[in-house]
Amino acid sequence: DTAFGILELLQISEVEIREEVLLGLPLLEVVGTKYDSLRLVTKAGAFGGEDAIAYALRVLREL
Repeated sequence: DTAFGILELLQISEVEIREEVLLGLPLLEVVGTKYDSLRLVTKAGAFGGEDAIAYALRVLREL
């Protein structure tokens, strides 16, 4: 899984779910590393329509 690979590469072992941006697209916040408070959204291939990623980016920009 791409998200797990990126988190492992950055040595991030803990994230907290803050909310669900869209069904199946969680807004996560990194805790316990130099990346504390970094927020990200993950998306499984089967979730969200064509505009799901664009919508998630808008949500992240508004934080």
